Amino acid sequence: MDKLEEVATQIHQSGGEALAISADVTSLNDVQHLRDQVLSLKGKIDIVVNNAGAAGAPMVVHDMTASEWDDMIKLNLYSAFYVTNAFLPRMREQQQGHVVSITSMMVNLYFEGFSGYSAAKSGLEVLMKTLAAEEAKHGIQVSVIDPGNVRSEQNPKGQQEPETIADLVFKCVVEPDKQASGDIVKAY
Repeated sequence: MDKLEEVATQIHQSGGEALAISADVTSLNDVQHLRDQVLSLKGKIDIVVNNAGAAGAPMVVHDMTASEWDDMIKLNLYSAFYVTNAFLPRMREQQQGHVVSITSMMVNLYFEGFSGYSAAKSGLEVLMKTLAAEEAKHGIQVSVIDPGNVRSEQNPKGQQEPETIADLVFKCVVEPDKQASGDIVKAY
């Protein structure tokens, strides 16, 4: 929560508005509570960014348990479904909204030990493309961003800076006509 509050403080100091609410996005109950808090405090939702995800340690299918597979799919696919699904009714009422999901270049790369992560991110891309088709008539835009190899705590040798991806998310949201809803936008 400390990192969330730090980011919220930076946003406030730069003249913006932010809420720091911690939630386990792999838990449907937590996501519903998050939605209720946001809507209670703000009354509306303009943008949802599905950014939760992790590749984890490499593990080949042969060595993976069903529980490990479930955890990978829950974090990288279910979480985006839970959060998006929770806020869609309000976006439909508003007749506007923007769902941004962060995918991975691993969808198109086949590295040993990353089958669960790649499968989940592939599913995420199809979910978002379908969502774009389903929700266009309700004024809801969908952006899918492939950030490439981003530097992070999990990946200190990444080539892209996180700020580059944040700028791309911002651009997709403020200039939605520059891309077709549901298209994959590559940061590299």
